[in-house]
Amino acid sequence: MTDSDTSFSEVLENAAELMRSLASKAGSLRASEIALVLDELAQLDVSKSSNIPMELAEKLPPAVTDDPRSGATFVRRPGWLGGPDRFPLTASFDEDNGGWSTPDEADAPVVAAIQGFLRRYGQRQEEGEEASKHDEALSAKLSDIDLSQEQLTLARPQFLSAVTFAHIELDLGAELGLLDGFFHIAKTDDGSLDVDSFDFGSSGIHLLNAKYGARIAGNELPYLRYFMHITRASEGAFRVIDRQLLDRLRGLFEEGSEAAEAFQKSILDIWHPPILTGVRHDGGLIYDAFVLYGGGIFKATLSLRSNGMIDMIDDDVLMAPRADLREA
Repeated sequence: MTDSDTSFSEVLENAAELMRSLASKAGSLRASEIALVLDELAQLDVSKSSNIPMELAEKLPPAVTDDPRSGATFVRRPGWLGGPDRFPLTASFDEDNGGWSTPDEADAPVVAAIQGFLRRYGQRQEEGEEASKHDEALSAKLSDIDLSQEQLTLARPQFLSAVTFAHIELDLGAELGLLDGFFHIAKTDDGSLDVDSFDFGSSGIHLLNAKYGARIAGNELPYLRYFMHITRASEGAFRVIDRQLLDRLRGLFEEGSEAAEAFQKSILDIWHPPILTGVRHDGGLIYDAFVLYGGGIFKATLSLRSNGMIDMIDDDVLMAPRADLREA
């Protein structure tokens, strides 16, 4: 960067625009991954790091003091899912419900903190500018929410031992449907509880990793499922297909139908849970996994680095996107 008339931000913006144009033509799972990276680049504050080589950027912790508060973010649950939109934080959902459980008496302070957070958010939104019908219904629900009447589950991930995860299911009726929200709760230095919502981008995950010291070694598969599920793109979640999800998908096809036979040959006959297959030159652990995204099923090769970053190395389409599996 020797041209003094061109700022680092301008160069980055121009490069991102070119990459976005190329990514739009890719038409695959990796195109969505590229779009996620570009969205994060667009929000990158480079005012203090314009002289840092890009290859060193991943070795620097995120600036947790710049953490934007995301409010309370909920996403609509796909109708085909048929159950809670959670990810297992243990070996599988068969083991202790995937690490999720309903709150007990000892969790009362956590529940109270989440409820207060949601009510304050809902009240602020009701007093704000004109919103969509969906937003109005959500704000009204949150402004007077009673979590004892809602579907709330908690989990304590081993890779973030200082943090509690919360999953909340909200029913906004037949017209607006079921919503799912994920939240993280941790103690502050003064002993109070800090609550915030996952906003379904990867930047919040990396901020948590840096702030609370993620311990990924030994917890790679739970972290992989969590990262993929929380980090969403325009067509929903990147769902790592475990046995439970596989059974749900199989149940969508009428037995003996042509579609069921195609699903059997292209997916069921070759499916396996995520498996470690090697190590990259940068130390990233390479996993092969089956992923549902945008209504299609892919066999993806993923690299999990020690800093918590996950890269999509390759993907092969096994089942073309189906309209009945797409997400809002």
